[in-house]
Amino acid sequence: MKHQKTIAMVLGYLLLITTSVFGQEKIYLNKWKAECQKNEAEFYQTIENVGTETPLYQIKTFSIDGVLLTNGLKEDVKKGRYINEYKEYYKNGNVSRIYHYKKSEKDVFVETFFPEGQKRSELILIGGYDEEKYLNAWNEEGEQICTNGEGEYFWKSEKTGKLYGGKMTKFHKTGEWTGYIEDLDVTFTDTYRADGSLQKGQAIRQSDKKVFTYKDEYVYPYVVNYVLYKKVKSKINDLPKDINSDHVYISVYINKDGKAEYAKMRFTDEPVSESERQALAIVRKYLKKFNFEPTKNRGVATDGKAYFKFKLRTP
Repeated sequence: MKHQKTIAMVLGYLLLITTSVFGQEKIYLNKWKAECQKNEAEFYQTIENVGTETPLYQIKTFSIDGVLLTNGLKEDVKKGRYINEYKEYYKNGNVSRIYHYKKSEKDVFVETFFPEGQKRSELILIGGYDEEKYLNAWNEEGEQICTNGEGEYFWKSEKTGKLYGGKMTKFHKTGEWTGYIEDLDVTFTDTYRADGSLQKGQAIRQSDKKVFTYKDEYVYPYVVNYVLYKKVKSKINDLPKDINSDHVYISVYINKDGKAEYAKMRFTDEPVSESERQALAIVRKYLKKFNFEPTKNRGVATDGKAYFKFKLRTP
């Protein structure tokens, strides 16, 4: 389940191309969840201010053919976490996950559900969501198979109809676990040590039966053309500081072939200062010349993103 992590974060890229829809704003998004023209969109998002005395925005994300994917509330559509409950949905309309947010806590309590609606599991996403603490799990018949981090955890793939999962001990995975990643069309078998760390893994792509071996479930992309990166970094480092922070943070979206396709500010949708605007313009200028070792999900190359931090010159 390494994030579907993914997901809780999908959705903060707003407000460039909007259309009025019954009092709502409608934003078209490409596969990176970045704003785009309608003819390039794979998703769209609706935003409605449902607050009374203070702004409170209901944000829903849909596939381009109108299937509801996510629904949640935020006080600021451009940044910050969701408020109270954030929901993800199956294609059949049933809720697949509910994230419970509390302002005073970084950790997030999560409930997951089977496609037919019955509860599947309860877990906690720790801090930045890189660690999952499994609490309880149930099978499709409603029988509890994991209690307080001890037992089993299984789920059925909507696509293959097969059961995947493994054993839980002391709130983490142990022994052999199986799974299926629909986006990559790969089945995998992971072996976990007693402390919950991954010992080894093997994935098989179903389309061509190619085998991938790995020791890390998820590997982030890194720059291959380091000479160009140093050039870009020096140009940005020479920009005078004109914001509260000494640094500029930029996200670069990279496809499975290692080619950079898009860049944006990491913590805001658009630059909020001249130094940020210039930094983003420099990165975008050289974007297509960068080469990356792409993101690896269980050994298989996939789309992903890299984060860059550049220091500004103090005048």
